Amino acid sequence: MIFYLCPDSDAPSGGIRVIYRHVDLLNQAGVQAAVLHGNRGFRCTWFEHQTRISYPNEISLDEAVIAIPEVFGRRIRTLAPGVRKVIFNQGAYNTFEGHSLDLADRSTPYLLPDVEAVIVVSDDSAAYVSHAFPHLPIYRTVNAIDPRIFYPASTRRRRVTFMPQRNLKDAVQVINILKFRGVLDDVELLPIEGMDERGVAASLIDALVFLSFGTAEGSPTPPKEAMACGCLTIGYHGMGGREFLSRDVAYPIPTGDIVRFAKTVESVLAEHPGAETPLSARGRAAAALIHHRYSPERERATVLECWERILGASG
Repeated sequence: MIFYLCPDSDAPSGGIRVIYRHVDLLNQAGVQAAVLHGNRGFRCTWFEHQTRISYPNEISLDEAVIAIPEVFGRRIRTLAPGVRKVIFNQGAYNTFEGHSLDLADRSTPYLLPDVEAVIVVSDDSAAYVSHAFPHLPIYRTVNAIDPRIFYPASTRRRRVTFMPQRNLKDAVQVINILKFRGVLDDVELLPIEGMDERGVAASLIDALVFLSFGTAEGSPTPPKEAMACGCLTIGYHGMGGREFLSRDVAYPIPTGDIVRFAKTVESVLAEHPGAETPLSARGRAAAALIHHRYSPERERATVLECWERILGASG
């Protein structure tokens, strides 16, 4: 039995959504799996699902494997001692949260004898974790973007979207530069926050521009969703997004280059005047890339292959 330990949080979170999808994919393939929540009766409600949920006082961990998200940090050392573990690291740049600068302190969950492998969600994260812990097997899975929910409309409204919970300091700078230059006078500025999955999609499907402010992320979901909807995506790739937020389909900006960021937004808006514009060639290319590279089929294949190798390695 495979259990994915999951935080008891009902706030929209791409990482939690992925945990639920992994469990669904495993069960659909005949591999017994469940999301493991701490509080009896808890389950996420901000997206539609029929995912199998378990709770600690209702299960046996005999012959189980627990996938534990990296967000549990050093607490992983105290969770289910002696039970086989895999660290599900969706945010490689959080790997050492809670670790000290004491050179004599060599305690980390990644060196536990019952941690058998690490699952990551981008090539960048695979390189990070394998460099830090070369002894650990690393398996890379794909986080899919659902084409039934995130797809491009044929025309774009003069709407600029962004997620204020991602690096608000830089967002405030870029948006205020544009505001005081008059660039946003005829633009709908829509912060995306507190929305469920379909609400996010509705904000992006016919938006013209998405501003990406996230930094140091495993495989950032917001720019992927925006590109899947055909948005002209401007901003930071967050390291993990280097594999898709490229110059041929988007407008990557060096992290922290506020002036270049603002100038690029101004230039893009100037190239697309009018209340509505057709879906651009770059928008079509962005949507095609995301739908191909991050398809549900590729997610399913990588998740099943990953667990087949993990379970096979242990005999």
